[in-house]
Amino acid sequence: MGRKNIIAALAALWLLAWASLALAAGEAYVSGGGADRVHLRAECSTQGASMGLYFTGTPVYITGDAGNGWSAVVIGTQNGYMMTRYLSEEPVAAQTPEGVISPKNANSRVNLRGEPIADAPVLATLQSGTAVTVYGETKNGWYFVEAYGTQGYVKNTLVTLDDVVYEVNGMAQGGTASSGGAVLEQTLIAQIGGARVDIELTLLSREADRAVKRYSVRVERGGETTQTFLYATEGADFSTPTAYLTDVNMDGWPDLSLMRSTGATDAFASHYLYNPQTGLFEHDEALDWLSVLRCTLYPQTGYVLNYLHDGAATGVWELCRWQSGTLVQLARASILAPEYDLFSGRLEAKVERLALGQWQTVYDEVFEADDSTWQNQYDAVLALLWSGVNPGEGQPLSEAFY
Repeated sequence: MGRKNIIAALAALWLLAWASLALAAGEAYVSGGGADRVHLRAECSTQGASMGLYFTGTPVYITGDAGNGWSAVVIGTQNGYMMTRYLSEEPVAAQTPEGVISPKNANSRVNLRGEPIADAPVLATLQSGTAVTVYGETKNGWYFVEAYGTQGYVKNTLVTLDDVVYEVNGMAQGGTASSGGAVLEQTLIAQIGGARVDIELTLLSREADRAVKRYSVRVERGGETTQTFLYATEGADFSTPTAYLTDVNMDGWPDLSLMRSTGATDAFASHYLYNPQTGLFEHDEALDWLSVLRCTLYPQTGYVLNYLHDGAATGVWELCRWQSGTLVQLARASILAPEYDLFSGRLEAKVERLALGQWQTVYDEVFEADDSTWQNQYDAVLALLWSGVNPGEGQPLSEAFY
């Protein structure tokens, strides 16, 4: 066989191989194999914008072969592209998590909508506690779910995933701290990318007079230890949990918040942000100033409002926003006793904005702290702090469990 014929034969085989990967138009299923979830892309490229991530077992409809190993598909009401090797014409073992409708008000209902937008038609109203199958999550923060045989979209903040749970285990292993034996004091269990993750806090020692506890923290994923480190907390109540699964940076991945210190008016944690690239929880020291009790997150827009409690009626508000993975401070407001006039019953209301790296005062007023004046000043500083900002619906950090 001549050289040209060999090349032609190889080319034919290559085209045949690609053709064999193509799937016929019709119903199919996401089959991610070793992938945690599969992207629905806006273009036939791994560089194309992601429209969402979907679990193995998610039903799709293939509308055609897009070439080069890609299929044009429809998931719910979204048209996009998936790599053909991540699709199956035959049913596969589903890895779709179950969820529970969890509105903030247990007596309210949640709308199941026809599209992942707030004003889309309502397909059904779901009571608190309704079980749903979660197929995936759109780029703009909506779960694609099925409830009572109807598929639709629910805002991700209104669904709690059953297999991503917060769980505390009591002191059940290894003796007591006073006798020198390690005690497994707390365990958190999460489901990350289809794998079970156990986070164990083992109490190594405690000093009751200083309320200090020292821990060994171990992270296990899929049965293998992936991370260990030491941690200490001071001033925390011995009867309350030390570790929490949160989503501090509101990126959809669970973060580990470890209580660092508590006082008479506030509590603070060290936040370990989950890095999906490394699979590790990484401490972000820049977040240690966030008040666990009084910080509010705004998942729709990325805003963070932190409040540092100074006294019964005074404190400092700090308005920030997550931008490219960094929490950026935008403005701050305060109502505090002036340094020169601590005991006169007078307070100073102040609002500042950060512009070009410099703080600019936009409001500064000293006032007599009677009830009516206090409320007026309180309203004024908050209005100026939020001036021109629409943060969306807020969620307290203390309740932002993943």
